[in-house]
Amino acid sequence: MKRYDVIIVGAGIAGLYAAMHLPGSMKVLVVCKDIPWECNTFYAQGGIVTALNEADVPAHIDDTLAAGAYHNVKEAVEIMSRESLELREDLLRRGMEFDRDESGALLYTKEAAHSANRILHAGGDATGRYMHYFMMTRNPHLLQRNTLVYDLLIENGRCYGVRAMVNYRPTTLYADHILIASGGIGSLYAYNTNSRTVSAD
Repeated sequence: MKRYDVIIVGAGIAGLYAAMHLPGSMKVLVVCKDIPWECNTFYAQGGIVTALNEADVPAHIDDTLAAGAYHNVKEAVEIMSRESLELREDLLRRGMEFDRDESGALLYTKEAAHSANRILHAGGDATGRYMHYFMMTRNPHLLQRNTLVYDLLIENGRCYGVRAMVNYRPTTLYADHILIASGGIGSLYAYNTNSRTVSAD
């Protein structure tokens, strides 16, 4: 019986960032249903946007709401904005290399509805690819590809494992904690720019 401390379903930016925060002493399995770089993170061309500092958080929130045509969940935007400061610093501490100007300062640009230069890029328009590669190389845990999770094992309101097809063979994997970071549903639509794996399964 295969048992882990944590199973992370998804090897995009969310799953890999979570994996980076789990100590190597834990038995962690990161799974993805295809090859690891077949995910939206890898194809993302835009940069990442963060508040510049604490004083910029309110303006960053307002601009983000405007960029989302006010369809955003305001509470989620507020959390994202506040936490973006620590996230940026954490990525820099871990060695993520964003584009810099001639003086060596981080190069912020202005896009979409943002009223200030807040967007960081890596490799110009290859930010997603650079970040994905960075997180793949910093992941201290086992990454297993060709693993399609299709069911959660739940008892008394607690998830204790997953059922998956691993290389087209049914397998059951058990863990104390299951983290689902499997992406969105974009490939359900006939016309989209999503990775082929982003299919809501």
